[in-house]
Amino acid sequence: MNGVAIAVERRGPVAWVTLSAAQGRWLSPELALQLADTLATLADEPAVRVAVLRAEGDLLARDWDRAALTAGPDLPEGVRRLSETLQALATVALPVLVLLEGEVRDAGLALALVCDVRLAATTARFALTGSESGRLPLGGTVARLARLAGRAAALRMLLTGEALTAAEALACGLVSGVWPQERLAAEAERLAGVIAARGPIAVRYAKEAVTYGMEMPLEQALRYETDLTIILQTTADRAEGVRAFIEKRPPRFSGT
Repeated sequence: MNGVAIAVERRGPVAWVTLSAAQGRWLSPELALQLADTLATLADEPAVRVAVLRAEGDLLARDWDRAALTAGPDLPEGVRRLSETLQALATVALPVLVLLEGEVRDAGLALALVCDVRLAATTARFALTGSESGRLPLGGTVARLARLAGRAAALRMLLTGEALTAAEALACGLVSGVWPQERLAAEAERLAGVIAARGPIAVRYAKEAVTYGMEMPLEQALRYETDLTIILQTTADRAEGVRAFIEKRPPRFSGT
């Protein structure tokens, strides 16, 4: 649909998800919808414990196709649907890493922001160009960027359109690490393997506690985290973790 393609390669407990789209200036909101469906399906597969997202070509350097947003009843409805789709991506149970190389702008940055761990090549540059033509970013980009990178970096990007280098993105917390481009995929594979070896329920609860806890007052977030901890104690994985520690061996988690 609209030249969008999503390929999934399962490497043991890690699902590598590759995005591609027809050449052009714009990115169809259909891609976000298909990606949300793909990740939700992977999250339901017990054998998959983490996803690594990457994009081909200049896909992450594009902005949303505004014409596609108005294909439905009206523009406000299209904007709301896009925001809901990106929120579904941000809250999918599966931990998601994303590889970022070259220009990451506008719609591409919106997609990167809904992932859990952003890994950048030294070549990466991050920008929001909408103010040049009198537009605001779509899909919750402003709120997510301010929470992740802080007020100063977010306002610099939004008001001036100036790009952050990979080093600047790392300094403000927008990305989790920066590597030479030739090492990026290997580093992602290593980190995904580390996450996949952890207790899958604990990993998902940790993501849930951070994702929803950040939106709560502190006392409510603490109660939520406590509830998740209590539930975790009833799982077979938690019992296996204790046994493995006592027996001084690697745990064999089942995801139950």
